[in-house]
Amino acid sequence: MYGVLFGIISILLAVSAVANGTWSLILLWPAISFGIVSSGYLFLGAKVFGKLPTGRMAIGNQVLLLPFLVSTWISWHAIRLISREQPFHQLTDNIVVGRRLFSSELPDGIMHVVDLTCELSEPEKLCSKSYFSFPILDGATPAREFMLDWVEQVARLTGKVYIHCAEGHGRTRMFTAILLTKTAGFKTPAEAIAFIQSKRPLVRINRRQLAFVEECVASFHIVAPPISRFP
Repeated sequence: MYGVLFGIISILLAVSAVANGTWSLILLWPAISFGIVSSGYLFLGAKVFGKLPTGRMAIGNQVLLLPFLVSTWISWHAIRLISREQPFHQLTDNIVVGRRLFSSELPDGIMHVVDLTCELSEPEKLCSKSYFSFPILDGATPAREFMLDWVEQVARLTGKVYIHCAEGHGRTRMFTAILLTKTAGFKTPAEAIAFIQSKRPLVRINRRQLAFVEECVASFHIVAPPISRFP
């Protein structure tokens, strides 16, 4: 859905730029920006954002995608300011989940940070920890082999881990459900998802992500019955 939406925005901006004279050619920049992001959702994946293992984006990607990134930054701040949800919630002794944090918001005792965003750079303090960048498009899923490798890396960690996406909802819930099913004794993804939602009620997951969770859990040789209810 996002791929089509951003593609339509890109086309409308490009048409407006060409149709309205010289000054409006500046609209070609956001047209290109949204077009690149659309291509990421449709077939290229999260790599279009150029998120580096350091938590930053490559300079070239930042320049090309600046109009989209500005709109993302504005919407992220708006949601943060109007939301009454806590920035983070502790699930287990060693797993804390939440939204992207400012450096001053990082909970005490965090030894590792797992960043699931591709569209936002990570604050320096969070990157100074044992930092893992696993970029996933908002509302989407990565390649299964990538997810299984990422979950395996986190499962081997010792100490408290902070797992986040932009808002601490879809991508965070998807990743953490797989991790908990593998490591915390949950028999099915449904149990893990219900547990996460009991701690952080506003987390959500779409049908594609839910099917992906079940597919990944099946790789652990765990029988995962279909989940019939969606938040």
